[in-house]
Amino acid sequence: MLEIVEDFLPIGDFQHFAYSAMTAPYYTPCDFSTKVTEADGSIGCFGEGGPPETKFNELMFQMTILRRLKKQNRCVVNDFYFEHFQAIDCIREFLNVRRFYNIRVGCTPVQTTRYIEDWHVDQYDYGTEHCKTALLYLNTNNGGTAFKDGNTFVQSKANRLVKFPVNTPHAVVSSTDTKLRYVLNINYDELDSERINYE
Repeated sequence: MLEIVEDFLPIGDFQHFAYSAMTAPYYTPCDFSTKVTEADGSIGCFGEGGPPETKFNELMFQMTILRRLKKQNRCVVNDFYFEHFQAIDCIREFLNVRRFYNIRVGCTPVQTTRYIEDWHVDQYDYGTEHCKTALLYLNTNNGGTAFKDGNTFVQSKANRLVKFPVNTPHAVVSSTDTKLRYVLNINYDELDSERINYE
């Protein structure tokens, strides 16, 4: 079930956090957008011998803020996490987070025509039945997120958040009216308030 929250963070907090996230010096170029199998070999094969049917629209720049490595039983964070811990802690509280698995910012470039990328689900080999995905749009544009349930489309709007079960198929919809589209993507376990016994 989708839940959309407008004006998710207080406006001053949001603007500071979003601007910092969009201008951070930690982005990695990726020759794929949702799955490594979309890569054309620009990076991994040094541009030599990539697959013949490359989808050139499927690329992004990514900043990983936090990643929980299940096999190594550890969590990796970058400096942005510590520099903006107060905002991330606010997000944790608003989303009722028990444990973060992944926090990252995806930046996709403008396309000349609207493009819907491949359907995918976020990593869900970790977590529980309470595992969720939350997308916080950092800037406004005519791109967004499409959901495979039929005809649900959530447009990118600054400070709009959409959350849903982590195994929900969805797809990036490119922007045609801004050069860059930024989204904060969070995978997390939600606290199960029904299990809490205050007696």
